[in-house]
Amino acid sequence: LVRGLLYLVVFPPWQHYDEPTHFEYVRLIAEQARLPQEGDYDLEMRREIAASMRETGFWADLDSPAIDFWSATPPDIGMTELVHPPLYYMLLAVLQPLAAHQGVGLQLYLARLASVLLGLVVVTSAYGLTAEVFPQRQMLPAAVAAVVALVPPFVALTSSVNNDVGAAAAASLFLWVTVRMLRRSPSLWRWALVLLLAGACFATKSTASLVAVAVLLVLGGGYLYRAMVAPKARRWFCLGLVLLGLVFLVAAFTWGGQAAFWEGRERTSDPNRLATDTLLGRSALVLAAGDDRGPRVLFQELAPASGQRLQGRIVTLGAWLRTVEGPDGPLVLSLADGSDLDWRQVQVGSDWQFHAFAAEVAPGAPTVTFQVSLPASEGGHRVVLLDGLVLAEGDLVGSPPPKFDSVAATSGSWSGQTFENLLRNGSAEAVWPGLRAWIGEVKLFRYPVTFVFHSMWDLERTGWVYGPDLLMLAESFWGRLGWNHLALPDLYFLPLLLLTLAGIAGAALALLRWFKQGGSSEPSRSHVLAILGAALLVGWGGAVLRIHPVLATSGILWPVARYAVAVVAPTAMLLVVGWAALVPRGWMGQTAWVGLLALIALDAVVLWTVVLPYYYG
Repeated sequence: LVRGLLYLVVFPPWQHYDEPTHFEYVRLIAEQARLPQEGDYDLEMRREIAASMRETGFWADLDSPAIDFWSATPPDIGMTELVHPPLYYMLLAVLQPLAAHQGVGLQLYLARLASVLLGLVVVTSAYGLTAEVFPQRQMLPAAVAAVVALVPPFVALTSSVNNDVGAAAAASLFLWVTVRMLRRSPSLWRWALVLLLAGACFATKSTASLVAVAVLLVLGGGYLYRAMVAPKARRWFCLGLVLLGLVFLVAAFTWGGQAAFWEGRERTSDPNRLATDTLLGRSALVLAAGDDRGPRVLFQELAPASGQRLQGRIVTLGAWLRTVEGPDGPLVLSLADGSDLDWRQVQVGSDWQFHAFAAEVAPGAPTVTFQVSLPASEGGHRVVLLDGLVLAEGDLVGSPPPKFDSVAATSGSWSGQTFENLLRNGSAEAVWPGLRAWIGEVKLFRYPVTFVFHSMWDLERTGWVYGPDLLMLAESFWGRLGWNHLALPDLYFLPLLLLTLAGIAGAALALLRWFKQGGSSEPSRSHVLAILGAALLVGWGGAVLRIHPVLATSGILWPVARYAVAVVAPTAMLLVVGWAALVPRGWMGQTAWVGLLALIALDAVVLWTVVLPYYYG
């Protein structure tokens, strides 16, 4: 509590992730006595928050925007958070009447205080959860609680106004109560409490919801499996799970309608490929305006290794185009490199015609994106086919169209010289899995699931991100704070990363020992470990995959450890158990004290060498 209050005071107003808009959500509930809808705002409230942000130096390291306090347009204070479930904000709004007639700064600190109290719930839940899993090891619960309470980024987060705090509290309590029920005999009131806390997870944030879903599935499946004593019944149960998986695959996925490596920006689940006789092979890309037979915009981003070699060079992009339905009309070819956008509008008729133009790639471009788009339809509809899409080095405009070596359009000759087509699947012959609209258009990480899924599937283009992604998650778990703009010096991260790897390796070793000693024969313990494993997999897996969709030309937003904060309790337990497995039993007490002092020292280093110098000189 004392450390939470310290961080609450030390961090100036608004210096946490999206704190202005999270706080706005709280104040809207408090002042309007109802749940706000997406798009709601209070003009005076926005002005007060924006004025406080400017007064406290929020934009000190940025270009301070001009704020017109007489305009009817509300000031921009960040991305709206009204899309999130309301429970966390409702809890914080309870205390707001105490400062109803005070300044916005005091109202913010009061909301932060409520988050600190929720942080205590997380620490208590971590202690209780560990005590249930390891009832014979009295030091472990205190050690796990200490890790949760003393890791600086978590303490900083729980002293901020951010619904990740609510997600951590709801999910930690849910895990504790669920494991407690498993370690004891289930009862009606225990089941009711588990389901109530699962509902709290759903009413707080998607990260907590995913943990609740995974745990409930493993919980229910485990009980069913344990209830089936006969081996034959268990085999039927496993077969039923396989059949359910097959039904889901058929109901969710499509095959043949999505051209590999091409993505739509609108209605991402619509087919973008048409099987028909064309110039190259037996399929073509399709664009549609005013029609649901295809997307209006298609694009392909090159893998960084391919795009970066074009820095400062001239390239030519082109495509064979033909209108198959609707009137002749314009189509736009464009090339984006992260800083510039070159485009040409061409007229497309009913006969196949090749169009191309040359562009220069910026010297520092992270990669390039080729895009084709139809203008928005004003009544009626148009359907256009595209084939032989090409992006090649050099200025080749004015020469005859390229001659491809094969229907795959991977290479050929153009203007008397050979070339490599830097676009993949320029003839739309290759396909990849698509998703049906009922699941593909659902938003995940603020993007349609189809968009996210295809980014994950395209390992050739996006596989490189996982190394830096994991590194950022590890660093932000131990020593990155605020808007991720405050960080320990690099020399501290190497030992912290090695310590993390040692904890994971030790946990794997402890699990292996447990199996060898016949621990898996204890059903309730196996069930508990399966639940904790599912929670960790969903929590950290979601954080790792949150990097998607990867679009280097639009800027990559690297996910940080707060996206896994819903599983902070089992994460701390895994690390502590792993470290304990690597330490001789006779040294356990001394090692625990050394670990405690190391955490206190880490906290002191963060405060005295990072936070205080940055904000207070």
